[in-house]
Amino acid sequence: MKLIKVFLLATIVLLTISPIMFKSATASGEPIYAYVENLDLQPLSSTVFWTMEPSSMELYVLPGHSADIIVTITNDASSDTFWQQFGMGFGGYWGNYMDFYFQFPPLIAPGESWTGPLGTVYVYPTTPYGTVCTDTGCALYVSVFDGEPSWDYVLVTVIAAEPLSADIDVDPDKLNLKKEGRGWVTASIIPPEGYSVGDIVVDTVELAIEGQSFPMVWFDIKPPRKNIFTAKFRKGDVVNYLQTLFPGHGRGFIEFKITGKLADDTPFEGTNIIQLIF
Repeated sequence: MKLIKVFLLATIVLLTISPIMFKSATASGEPIYAYVENLDLQPLSSTVFWTMEPSSMELYVLPGHSADIIVTITNDASSDTFWQQFGMGFGGYWGNYMDFYFQFPPLIAPGESWTGPLGTVYVYPTTPYGTVCTDTGCALYVSVFDGEPSWDYVLVTVIAAEPLSADIDVDPDKLNLKKEGRGWVTASIIPPEGYSVGDIVVDTVELAIEGQSFPMVWFDIKPPRKNIFTAKFRKGDVVNYLQTLFPGHGRGFIEFKITGKLADDTPFEGTNIIQLIF
């Protein structure tokens, strides 16, 4: 059974194997530190030589989304027993900006490596773009137990990602809510500078209107020299929603926003102003 405890760290020495001290959370706005132990682990009767990489990372996470802390743990061939996690800690992060959840690694035999997530960070939807959600020196640290704990760690900086700007052209650019309902709303997307249409993660592309999201139902990629990604959305769904926003009679304008992610997990967005007749 694995038990998760949440504390505020009084003193943390990441480069030693000394015991780590914690103190209770307060309302002082100090960053949060979390710690978990593998209570099923028995002390190893021999020695494990191991490494964990990378030594540091920056995670750009769009508010309202999550990202895994991916590491590679290697149990050296000179070890004479398996590698097994004894304790893990993460600290410190600002609890009003993000949350953190542990994930547990498997046993690793001598001479073998494992690559996977040790934790997941979730940035709250209300976190402003560009916010650094972690304190200076924030780290995810891991130990094995072979008579006394053996520690390694990775420094982690979590930043609330600000979407890159993409050029968007929406067709039609005028909607009559009394007459139109069939067909498509079509968005032509030119990716942010330095990216190609092949970098767009297809299942992340959405149309957003006044907080309401509409999934893409069809897409096309123009020849690479044009670098245009075409996305289609059901016009009927869009018109039905707009009719709830504009139940009367008149004319107006509204912003259509196209959002998505690129292959390196960077978010992008672009907007068009659409004229409405209602």
